[in-house]
Amino acid sequence: MSKNALIAILGSVILLVLVYILLPDTWSAVYASGNDFLGVEYTTFKYPMLGTIAALIDVAFRNDFSQMYLIIWGGTGLALGLARRSGGGGFAIGFYIGIYLMIFYYIILILNNIYILPITLYDEYVFIAGIIYPAVANGIFCGLIGGIGGKITKPRKKKLTPVFTEKILALFPITCPNCGAQFYSNAKYCSTCGAEMPKMTIKGAEAAAEGSTPSQ
Repeated sequence: MSKNALIAILGSVILLVLVYILLPDTWSAVYASGNDFLGVEYTTFKYPMLGTIAALIDVAFRNDFSQMYLIIWGGTGLALGLARRSGGGGFAIGFYIGIYLMIFYYIILILNNIYILPITLYDEYVFIAGIIYPAVANGIFCGLIGGIGGKITKPRKKKLTPVFTEKILALFPITCPNCGAQFYSNAKYCSTCGAEMPKMTIKGAEAAAEGSTPSQ
């Protein structure tokens, strides 16, 4: 599993915790009343904890772009984007959060013998409008904010680890394929005969470190 996917799982948990803390009255009311559009009653769930989580996801998906929802979705995306230090990574994390919450929600429904399947035309409408659309819409919004957070931070500087240094050193000396002269620089042309020098890569260093012929 990629780093973005793992961070998105953590972000999903953080977002639900924020809903739990910042919107206590809202999710409590939704837990008690259920989701009329989907025909789901959370109080009938076998395990109350699963009903609570489903209600939290339900509330998170009811994003009306009011101040509190913007803080929850935008704040989560921005924080994770800043931590990721990558525009693309920040967007991916935010989008994954919406998708993961959709998957969690659907799994919880199935565990409680509630199956919302796009079989008939009406079922398709309910499935898309009640589950897929809110997940994708909120995921895109969270991803956009996460992408901004990743863009405004400087990328982490790559450290020259001993292993990487060994790979670099394994590239040299470079031998001219025409005259056999050896050089300790990655010159494009041989200074002795003027022939074009082979282009060395890190893959070549890895091959050299394993005792095979470096790629040229």
